[in-house]
Amino acid sequence: MSAMAESDGDDAMVDEGALAPNDAGRRSFASTAIGAVERVMSFAVWPQELVVHVVGGEPGREGDDDAWAPLVASAARRGVGAVRIVVVGPGMADRPAARVGGGGGVAHASGFYDDWLAGPGAREPPPDVALLFHPGLWGYATWRASLRALLARGSPTVVTSYTPQEAELDALAVGAALLAEADADDDDKAAAAAEARLRWFWRPEANPHASPVVRPTATAPPGHVYRENHCWFGFRRS
Repeated sequence: MSAMAESDGDDAMVDEGALAPNDAGRRSFASTAIGAVERVMSFAVWPQELVVHVVGGEPGREGDDDAWAPLVASAARRGVGAVRIVVVGPGMADRPAARVGGGGGVAHASGFYDDWLAGPGAREPPPDVALLFHPGLWGYATWRASLRALLARGSPTVVTSYTPQEAELDALAVGAALLAEADADDDDKAAAAAEARLRWFWRPEANPHASPVVRPTATAPPGHVYRENHCWFGFRRS
């Protein structure tokens, strides 16, 4: 992915349809990261040091240091002096920050996000943006603890999903994380909690940086089209 370090952030100018599926996914990843951070920061003042937490990261994608070079370059054009990115996930191995680009540092941390925050992450500054790529929040109740940690800190968070249908379900799962565990599986209560207790930067919608390549999915319900970063939404606790 070293070629991505040359990106100037103008990903919309690239003919992604001409890329191999893996290349299109990589470009979508970089473009989505930049777009998510820029859109969230449009509601705030850009800091001198931008802190990004990547929750549920995996070595093959979020753990690829070169993948973050376009975001570092984009932030520098906004006047940001340094970017600190921490990729946290049970599949990651602990590693100090490695230098990326002119002013970026990417660290890896092993474990679930809530556990990491209660341990080594307690010494970290809060994120300006937290990113979750295809977490499948709707399918795993084990995400609730990490979501609750993000919500408790009021962390601005962006989630991507493979399909529009999954994006709606993922947003519902965020509402469920606001509830006591006894009520968390009640969809009506989860929807009400999301409406009343979240500040939406934007609700589930098509991501302009989605991969153009359809992802083959044997278990896809009829009419569900899977693409990397197909849809996204951004929120924080109000």
